[in-house]
Order: sequence, then C-alpha cells, then structure tokens
Amino acid sequence: MRRTLIIVFLLSAFPLSLFATEEPVSIRFRVETHEGSLFNGAISVSACPDSDTASTTSVNAFCAVEEVAATNGWDIKKTWYSFGASLDSLSNYNADFANNRFWLYFINDEPGNAALNAYLVKPGDDLLLVYGVSPLKLAAAENKLNVGATTTVSLSSFDFTAWAWVPAFPSKLVVDGVLYSESTDGSFGFSPLGSRAYNLIGRKEGFLDSNAVSVTGLSIEPNRGEVLGATVSESVTSGGCWLCFYDEPKREEFDLPKALEFLEKHQSEDGSFGSPMLSDWAAIALSSHSTTSPSALLLKKHLLLDKITSNILTDYERRVMAMLALGFDPRQEPGEYISYIKNSFKDGQFGDPSLINDDIFAVLVLRKAGFLENDEQIEKTVRNIIASQSSNGSWISADLTSAALQALLLTPNLPNVSSSIIRAQEYLRSVQFDDGGYGDVFATSWVTLAVAASGLDPSLWVKNGKSPLDYLNSEQRIDGGMRTDSNDRDSRIWATSYAISAASKKSWSEILGEWEIAIEDTKAEESKNIASSTNDFIQTESSGVATIVISNPAPVPAIDSRKVKSEGTEAVRVEATPLTQVNLAAVAVSPVSSESENFLVRLTKKATYQLAAILFWFITD
Repeated sequence: MRRTLIIVFLLSAFPLSLFATEEPVSIRFRVETHEGSLFNGAISVSACPDSDTASTTSVNAFCAVEEVAATNGWDIKKTWYSFGASLDSLSNYNADFANNRFWLYFINDEPGNAALNAYLVKPGDDLLLVYGVSPLKLAAAENKLNVGATTTVSLSSFDFTAWAWVPAFPSKLVVDGVLYSESTDGSFGFSPLGSRAYNLIGRKEGFLDSNAVSVTGLSIEPNRGEVLGATVSESVTSGGCWLCFYDEPKREEFDLPKALEFLEKHQSEDGSFGSPMLSDWAAIALSSHSTTSPSALLLKKHLLLDKITSNILTDYERRVMAMLALGFDPRQEPGEYISYIKNSFKDGQFGDPSLINDDIFAVLVLRKAGFLENDEQIEKTVRNIIASQSSNGSWISADLTSAALQALLLTPNLPNVSSSIIRAQEYLRSVQFDDGGYGDVFATSWVTLAVAASGLDPSLWVKNGKSPLDYLNSEQRIDGGMRTDSNDRDSRIWATSYAISAASKKSWSEILGEWEIAIEDTKAEESKNIASSTNDFIQTESSGVATIVISNPAPVPAIDSRKVKSEGTEAVRVEATPLTQVNLAAVAVSPVSSESENFLVRLTKKATYQLAAILFWFITD
C-alpha cells in the first residue's frame, strides 16, 4: 500500500527537454525530518541531467536536492524508474516503508504530483522536502478586513492515504509569535485589534509549523460631520460614545486621574472588569497608582473568588502578576498558581515548547515571587529566551521584546544576559515611530514600561522630539480612556489599563513589588538551615503543603530620573544637543539600613544597568 502510494506520488513524468527553463533559478528550499530541520534557505538551482541516460538536462527539483546534498556533504541515493527518479536516501535518512517513513516533496504548499526530476522549478518557488513528518497549511478567508471584524482561519494537514488536505485538530493559532487560540476542529476566528499586518501560523503537535499567513486590519474613519469642529456621535451605548473623538482638547501631558476615572467607571459591581484577562490588567494598572483605592480593594476581593481554570500557562502567569501587584502574599492565594507554573517546566522551558511568551512571563513572575535568578528552572529558561532572540535584537515585535527585556533585567548575572539586553534596547530604539510611539497604545505602553525598567525616563526616550508618553497623551480621549482601532468597550478598558501602568513611569518589577522567599520544613530545629539554603517550594509529608517564610521589606528607593538628569548623570538622545553637554557621572547609591542589607546587591545591579544604558545611548547617539 505504501509503495503504491509512492508510485502514485511520483507519476506524470514529462519530456523535460521541451520545458527547460533558463538557469540558474532562485527558489526557497527546506529539508525537514521527524528529528529536525536539515536545511532552510534560498538557493540558486542550476541544470542537471533529467534522466538516467543524461542525454538532456533541465532545472528541476531534483537538481536542488543534489546541490544542497553536495554542499553539505550528504550521501544521496536514487533509483530511476520509467516515470522518473525516486529519492531512496538522503543524509542517512533511508526510505523505510515498513515504518511509514520516506521522502516526499511539496511545492508552494501543495504536494508534488510528479517525480522530483519531473518538476521544473520556477523563480520564487517554495520547495519543501519531508521525511517522516508532515506539513500544515493555513488559509484565511480574508487577508484584509476592518479592525474589529472577524475572519475565519482554517488549518489543514495532508492525508497521504486520501491524498487530500483535511482539518488539523487539536491545533493552535499563533499570532505574532503569541498563542492566540486553540481549536478542536481546525477552524479559528481572528479579529485584528489594530490597523497593521498580523503574522499568523498554525501549529499541531507532531507536524511542521504551517505556512505564514498575513492578515491586515484596516481602520474605519467615521464621518466627521458637516459642521467644522463639531463632535460626531456614531455610536452611543450605556458605556458612552466610543467614536466621539474628534477635535479633542489639547493636553500638555497624559491625564492620569481622568484615565483612572474611566477605568473605575467601567468596573462591575462584583469588582471585575469583564473577562479575567481585563480584570488582571486592570489590577496591575490600579496598583501602579494605589493598592488601597476602593476600586483596587474591590477588585482584590473579586480575584480571591475568581479561580483560574485554564490550560493556557500565560493565564496563570498574568493572574500571579495581578495578585502580586495588589499585595497578595505569594505563600497564600497565588501559591497554587505559582506551583502550576513551576510544574509546567519541562526540557528547559515552561509551558508550550512552541511559544516563547509563556517562558518570558514565567521568569518575570517567579523572580517577583521571590525565586532567585540561580534557580535551575529560571537559568535554563533564560538561556532558552536568549537563544530565541532574533538577529535584530527582537523577540518578533516591540511589545514582546519589551516583556523579554523586563524579564532579563531581573536576571542580570546570568550568562549572555547583558549583551542580550543591549541588543533589545537597540532594537526598541530603532523601531520607534516619528510620533514617539510604536504603532498603537498596546505596544507603546509595554515599551514605556521596558524603558522605565532600564532605569531611563520614558519622557526622554524621544524620536522627532516625541516620546512614548507623548504618543499615549495623543491617544487619550476626553473621557479619559484610550482610543483603539475598534473602539469597543473591552479594547478601550484593555488599552487604558496598559496606558495607566505606562504613565506611572514604573516597570512591572516596581508595580509587582519585592518578595523574598525562604523555605522552612515543619521541623523547627531544621528551619534555620533550610531557610538560608534554598529558594524552592518544599512539600512536607504531614500536610503536602509548602511552608514558605516570606519577608516584604521596604522597596529599594527609586532613582528619580528627572533629578538625575539635572545632576548630569543621565545621557539621553536629544536632537540638536551637542555631545559636549552630556556629562557621564557615577550613579551614587545611598547606604541602606541593616534591615535592607539583602537588597544591596540588587540595588547595585540596578545602578550598573542604568549606567550601561547610559553608555549605550551615549555611544550610539
């Protein structure tokens, strides 16, 4: 049956000399096996014999295989049949029909219907050669749609028996490198939140990632009305007029009290803000201002009752961030979530091995919950995060790069972290828009947090005279909330929560606070030794519950970047400012009391990274 399948697969040879193309031909070529990728790159294919007699030549797919094999020193074996050449072995991967492993090819995401030597490659072709593994194919019903609208995205796997694409499930949709949703039937709904291009990829365990599909969100500009300067009401709901945003009064800076008022106005009676996701980000926003406001306390009560029951790790990580920000003790309510995060660790990373955002936030929340940077899980995950950093210094996008930067700043002593941090900062500087922002409120807010985490004043992180805070100010509406492309209630709550945190000029690290965790056994006589030697949860035989001793000392005094600048210790990029006016001085740290001695090292590291950031921008200015 399997041999018959291969013969069917290799049918339809043609008199190749009749269709010979001009050489060389540039194509994209991938060679994938069940054990990993052997080759992935662009090549120029030259002509080669198109038959066993070598009487004629053509630029065909088998030529590409032979060229890459020769370049990499791979052994290659083939058998000529009447219908063409059959690839029997490549780089020690031999055809093994008994175990359903053999070489097949796909051209431009479709299975080949002829022998490799029978397909004449064309410029721009995407040739995929597979062994023991199958590809996925992703397709969107619409590639351009209005912001807030929904398009259907379908993921398929190839059924070699039926020789057809079939729905792939269970499967996942990843957008811009972040898990977007999961499906039990291979179908997803995708709604762009902003007027930009989104990169979509489908994933299923045991299969190659799908082709990338780009979906672009298009902005809809409402009618401005016939009267110049009049406010136009397009849509009025119980939450207010979402599109009444023209001719806003000009503000000198972001109106934080008004933003908090907007957020509090949309808080439900039970303390929530709708979905768990919105409630968590609102908790972080409110905590950046006050953990004792009526809204924060009501939300804190809600989070005690609203238990997370999800199979997505980032849901637990976000909830831990929210609870730490509100002042929850990690040994109590967030403890079960922290244990869930720790238990998700496998093979050097947390959660889904195909994602990086769950690793980034795992490092962030575990460090803030008190686990030391030399924790084995944290060390291995940081290595994984750094390994996934792109050559341009990013993790796919500005917002995810900002999250990674904040996590790495909490592990400054681990190998290669310093250079990774500098590359990330350089990337964020390079992609800043002329309006000071990063494309939308969401990304701009996260970058602002990362700039603050680097020890810099976000108001001085400028391009074309504009900072990220200037951009956030320009996107704030008269009701205090932020403008979003869809302008629905949920997206505005979400965006406003991000903006409030950013406007505080605090990092996530500062908002979540500082915790020191030491572990005690139930035996009192052993507790002193254990508390100073480990930083992990210990399960006791008596109760099966970890006993954790936690201290929450006074936070490290924050360096006021505005004051630092006036003292000449802050080097920033300011147009038309001669370098001779920049004075680099050592960052002075006041002595700390004996009560805070355990923070001296952390404070020194923070000062070191502030100085590193200063030197970096001085050199690159």
